[in-house]
Amino acid sequence: MATLAVGIDVGTSSVKAVAVKRTSSGYSLKSVGQAEIRRAEYNPEESPQALAEAALRALERITQDSSFARKPCAFAVSGPRVAPRLFKFPSIPKGEVEQAIRFEAEQIIPFDLAQAALDYVLFDEVMEEGKPQMEGLVVAVHKEEVDKRYVLLKSAGFDPVVLDIDTLALANAYIETEGVGERETVALINIGARFTNLAITHGPRRVFVRDIASGGDMLSRAVSEIYGLDLPMAEKRKREAVYTPLED
Repeated sequence: MATLAVGIDVGTSSVKAVAVKRTSSGYSLKSVGQAEIRRAEYNPEESPQALAEAALRALERITQDSSFARKPCAFAVSGPRVAPRLFKFPSIPKGEVEQAIRFEAEQIIPFDLAQAALDYVLFDEVMEEGKPQMEGLVVAVHKEEVDKRYVLLKSAGFDPVVLDIDTLALANAYIETEGVGERETVALINIGARFTNLAITHGPRRVFVRDIASGGDMLSRAVSEIYGLDLPMAEKRKREAVYTPLED
């Protein structure tokens, strides 16, 4: 039986949506959508109200495609209030793992866990100096980030049912569709407007992820400064990749 899955990516500069159908033979792409989120620095003519509602309006444009409207969807978050961290400690009984991971998270997550949604995944057990070690990845997301994104999607007519973080969604999509060998290492990079998502997988069950606070906006500012253009024109030139060479 075919199963339809919808994923929504609400970025800084645009909304992206994808609908894929899973069948017994793999995945097929049913629909793709993208809509610009108008921003003050690139659209100075817009009113404050229009800018405040820009992400919602972009999502509403996406829902004009019946593949996405009123469908259960997966969504993801990224940025400084998303904290993925690797952990490792001596092997312990399964019944004690969750408490140990929460204790470990309290030491390495940079905000109060009482305000966070927390989840983790265990990797394969490894041996170090003849002793078994548990390794894994714990992720904390500030609840305000989750609530804000959930309300935005519901307001646009979506039914958000799965929460992920951008870097893990990137890694999982690649592993699921392309496959990664047991000893293979793959680096995946997604360059957004303000953040770059980095995921490095080693085999299909071990992954390192980070959000890097730089992206396409940094390039637009550089183009603006070097060529003496305003930001909207610099963004346009960057996307078109049409630059006037500097004179010697």
